[in-house]
Amino acid sequence: MIIVTTWLLYRRDCEGTGMRKKEQMKLCTFKSYIAEGLCKSGKSLERKKGRPSSTIAGEYEEKRRKGPAAPIPVPDMHLDATAH
Repeated sequence: MIIVTTWLLYRRDCEGTGMRKKEQMKLCTFKSYIAEGLCKSGKSLERKKGRPSSTIAGEYEEKRRKGPAAPIPVPDMHLDATAH
């Protein structure tokens, strides 16, 4: 609701300055700019030096080396308090 209210204020300001409707941002574009800004907030814009500490491909390879996960027993066997 806050984003829509802010967009309406933006439109009012655009009309006050004489901007044509075609030049104004649509609501979906306005929302995407806000979302992008929120995603980037608190992050450094400088590139980090050195090797990355972890990558998605590295994590995937590490998981592959561990092998398949052990099967989980059915709840009746898991909670029967015997054979553990």
